[in-house]
Amino acid sequence: MAGWIAPVDEWTVFDQRWRDALRTSGLADKPFHMTDCESGHGAFDGWSSERRRDLVKSLVTILCETNAFGHGVAVNRTLPPEAGLGDRWLAEEPYGFAFPQFLAFMCDRAAAFLDGAERINFIFDRQATWADPTSRVYRDIQSAPGPGFRISDRMGTLSFGGSGDHTALQAADLLAFEVRKEFEAVGAEQRRAQRRSFVRLLSTGRVSASDIRSTSRDFNLQLLQHLQKRGGI
Repeated sequence: MAGWIAPVDEWTVFDQRWRDALRTSGLADKPFHMTDCESGHGAFDGWSSERRRDLVKSLVTILCETNAFGHGVAVNRTLPPEAGLGDRWLAEEPYGFAFPQFLAFMCDRAAAFLDGAERINFIFDRQATWADPTSRVYRDIQSAPGPGFRISDRMGTLSFGGSGDHTALQAADLLAFEVRKEFEAVGAEQRRAQRRSFVRLLSTGRVSASDIRSTSRDFNLQLLQHLQKRGGI
């Protein structure tokens, strides 16, 4: 899971630049999908690898030049021998852990440009499978007690949309792909070199990624206990 957060005026400029880059590349008004671009499928059928690389370079440049924070959360679903309840739930319902971690990180980073009582309005990709659980977990986090959940004062509206209407969702798709590739490389028997596009994003100092199993166990278990009490799982 990955996404970006930025002030509204940044998104206005970003949207125009992103759409212009897609039109210049020949993609017209079709939404950008990183997996298709990487493989040469879908809207990129017949494109040369150089043409596809050039488009990714252009889009990464736009992201690097936009005052936006990006973060990706990777979930390792392999169960350790000593797996407890939290580990088993993570393996069976990875989204349930990744989503609150992502929200917490974004709310924390938003402090860099939010003032007073300003809140973050989140837009997630419209997927029938995840819409209901996402909305439920979102409400649960807003009601969760304790210092580990003091992010509700930054959580505004939650809505869902299509990538064709929201270029920020296309940018999230690009980052999610890069984060997945990075963690696959880390877990490979022989560590593969980082992708240039991911290195460029990291070089801005505004992009990060985390492995949920290694960085958020305490938070996850607190959330698990809270949801159990509310009957959420």
